[in-house]
Amino acid sequence: MDGSTVRAGLASGAVAAVAAALVQLPLHSPADVLFNAGTVTVGALATGVVAGVLVDRVRRRGGGLRLFYAAWAAAFAAVALAAVVMESQLDRSISYVVPLGAIVLGTTGALTPLLAGSNIVRSWLVVLAVVVVAIAVGAGLAGEGDTESGRLELPPRQSSR
Repeated sequence: MDGSTVRAGLASGAVAAVAAALVQLPLHSPADVLFNAGTVTVGALATGVVAGVLVDRVRRRGGGLRLFYAAWAAAFAAVALAAVVMESQLDRSISYVVPLGAIVLGTTGALTPLLAGSNIVRSWLVVLAVVVVAIAVGAGLAGEGDTESGRLELPPRQSSR
């Protein structure tokens, strides 16, 4: 396996992780314990590694990147379908998962092939630096979200019609 594609995937996953961690803040999480900046960051990094491995496999077959892009489109379709299925159990799954899936899969799908052919990710040190930044952002924002304030309040008054 070519290490440059894995490094490229990990770096693109780190970029996607930072973007998704920031975008998820105003979104209403279906379950803050499972869906927060920390888990989004871990998922984006893992997705980047998968992208790197897949780009390597596709390049070894000599088929160009069409197969990679087809697989990435299928992965997004699977994420969207999973969000639709989860919606029956967890409210707001679609409005949370689909945009973040688009960001993560779009970023890793676009950046991984580009970075794999560049000198930017030749060193594991550079990749490690971007991953550390992504983990710091994800961990720092993991407690932020749309949870209730914890204050005792009466619910809003219902209009009587």
